[in-house]
Amino acid sequence: MPIIKVPVVHNLGIISQTHKEDLQKRLFKKAQEITITTNSKATRNPFEITEEFIRKYNNSHGSEEQEKYNELARQLLSRSKRRAGLKCMGEGYHVQLPLAWAEMLLLGLCHGKIQNDSLDSLLMSLDHAPVHAEQIPALFYLGESVLYWVCTDTSQKPNLYTCEVKILKLGYLVFLRLFLFHISGNLSGYQRSKSHLHVFLKALSQCEPCYQPYPNILLSVHFMLRSGEIICGLEPFEDDSASVRVTYKF
Repeated sequence: MPIIKVPVVHNLGIISQTHKEDLQKRLFKKAQEITITTNSKATRNPFEITEEFIRKYNNSHGSEEQEKYNELARQLLSRSKRRAGLKCMGEGYHVQLPLAWAEMLLLGLCHGKIQNDSLDSLLMSLDHAPVHAEQIPALFYLGESVLYWVCTDTSQKPNLYTCEVKILKLGYLVFLRLFLFHISGNLSGYQRSKSHLHVFLKALSQCEPCYQPYPNILLSVHFMLRSGEIICGLEPFEDDSASVRVTYKF
């Protein structure tokens, strides 16, 4: 259900359909790489959190298999929450934050209640988990995924939904962590990741007018743009609106 029913400005054609498909495939590939790197000894089962699982889950709505996939998704989310250490502030021998974050973001692509539960869990983890340099690759993945999600999906919808608010808050927390790593000098070896992030930031700058009616949400968009420019070593985007050209003091 939409929380606010006010039309937003559509920004079609920001990213071509072919580019969208290529980006989506690359993001799923990155998630798989994080899974393999972090959990190399794990045995992958046919219903791991993959693009195929998400497709089957979403297509099962209204079918006899819906409850089966709902239960499986709940089990997968429960496992990811444990890996995120939600009950122990993100610390413990069983905690695998990069893997948990990638899994919860992928589960957030599932429609319905599991989407909200996954995003809520991811927000909670990013808000209170300790900051360690091993998280950097996963954070770049999360940052790209959030921007892709906003620029190719949520900003194109006529209403502002609860899910979109959570995604933008997620982006704020991800970019906050990346900015902390930037000012501590830990991002110098991630030029390729910065280059990829730049593509999405360019698209986000064009989506910014969609959020003008919502000041609290616009703050998250502004923070992602400004901190993203600093992280990537960029000048302010040429086609930013005047309202985006706010100077932030960190």
